[in-house]
Amino acid sequence: MEQLELLLIGSRRLEGSELKERMLRAATGLAALGVSAGDSVAILMRNDLPQLEATLAAQHLGAYPVQINWHGSNDELAY
Repeated sequence: MEQLELLLIGSRRLEGSELKERMLRAATGLAALGVSAGDSVAILMRNDLPQLEATLAAQHLGAYPVQINWHGSNDELAY
């Protein structure tokens, strides 16, 4: 992950070091679930900070984050 100084999401400000710490914590959780390089990780979340953290965490492990539209119907999500 490249060095990020500051992230602004709406009125929220997050230092780059805090984002990196949160991403590493999420990566540890994904790894504990068995996610490793080459895996695909489905991410069904609103477009917000946790979604970014999950995406970066999957990429950090060498996995492929797959964004799923959280507005999808049950049939669309099942597909």
